[in-house]
Amino acid sequence: MSIRILQLTDLHLFTASEATLRGIPTWASLVEVLQYIRNGVEAGEQHYDCLVITGDVAHDELATTYALLRDLLIKMLGKLGERCLIIPGNHDNRDRMRQMFVKSGSADDRWVCFSRELGDWRLIGLDSHSPGEVGGKIESAQLDWLKTELTKHAGQPTIVFLHHPPFLVQCSWLDSIGLSEPGQLMDMIESFSQIRVVSAGHVHQEYSVRNGNVEFVTTPSTAVQFEPASDVLTFENVPPGYRVFELLGDRCTSEVKRLPVQRFPPDSLN
Repeated sequence: MSIRILQLTDLHLFTASEATLRGIPTWASLVEVLQYIRNGVEAGEQHYDCLVITGDVAHDELATTYALLRDLLIKMLGKLGERCLIIPGNHDNRDRMRQMFVKSGSADDRWVCFSRELGDWRLIGLDSHSPGEVGGKIESAQLDWLKTELTKHAGQPTIVFLHHPPFLVQCSWLDSIGLSEPGQLMDMIESFSQIRVVSAGHVHQEYSVRNGNVEFVTTPSTAVQFEPASDVLTFENVPPGYRVFELLGDRCTSEVKRLPVQRFPPDSLN
């Protein structure tokens, strides 16, 4: 049987359950996404072996928000939610995230990242949070940690998760706030042949491009969606979504799934 990974990203939650972002009630939108996922699992149509959340979890960066999310994930997804892997985005607080999702932390308290074995595969999550900045950054010490992990597990095909894309998504305003100075990371990705996929959040849209043996992808938000290929901030009136990875042997395929109906359109499409 194949291994399936569920990626959620850009939840933008608040402690207040009724709070909205651009007119979208982010908690209600997330609950609809989780219910849709759970319905598929209970119907026997799909299964998941791992949940990865790639940042912008708590828009207000409050400990209570992380606690509420942890409880909701366990309530709706059971052990899958309890064992989730999580990394921060620009709208996050490392310390508070770590307090509520302690299993996700690395051995180094400077970051919230992970390196986990899943079947024959390795999942690595990088922390691109740069305090006070919208764009992301990965310090040289974390890159050293990544190199050590990739060297140690060279025989395992690998997916790398992070919040800020280290690649261009052909959306100029978003490309200007992606990962700063991505060259060293991209060189490392190119030099370690076991890396098959690099998956990011941050851009609130679906995107994919292949470079050699590596597929670079982004995943829609569980709340607000941005218009692809836009020069300025523009909202897209499409349902929230998530990405599913399927691992079979040393092969990986993935697809974006969206809710069938858009119940919470943004306040403005411009």
